[in-house]
Amino acid sequence: MECNTRICLEGTVRTLNENIRGLIARRMKEIITGIALSFGGSAELIWHEGSPATNNTEEWVEFSTKLGARAGYNVKKISMGLEGEDFAYYQRKIPGAFIAVGTGVSYAHHHPEYQVDENAILNCAKYFAKLAEGGLKELVDKNYKNEVI
Repeated sequence: MECNTRICLEGTVRTLNENIRGLIARRMKEIITGIALSFGGSAELIWHEGSPATNNTEEWVEFSTKLGARAGYNVKKISMGLEGEDFAYYQRKIPGAFIAVGTGVSYAHHHPEYQVDENAILNCAKYFAKLAEGGLKELVDKNYKNEVI
């Protein structure tokens, strides 16, 4: 009996450690190749690297949370999973906090019915300006001036 079946599987792999991420890619290739060979078949792993996972630093989470609360914003700490965001490339180089800003009046930002509350844009811009100013002051005050940023 001969079977000419093609099976495609898709998924996402995110880790907080790039060495582990590389290990997973190697092991997945070994495992799928081994399973296919054991049944007389063949397999190919097409690995798209994708962005790394965000990895928030507690110090900067606390900093941004306190600054937002002092500015009078309704600040909520949310549980961050292993979100794949371009911001994570920065976090490979320097510690930081990925911040999600919401207005509470719409669907989540990836939902097709999401609506931007334009009244929130100015407050958000002010918050990020305060973060930049306060963050730079924090870096200088903590003698990070020798760090490459």
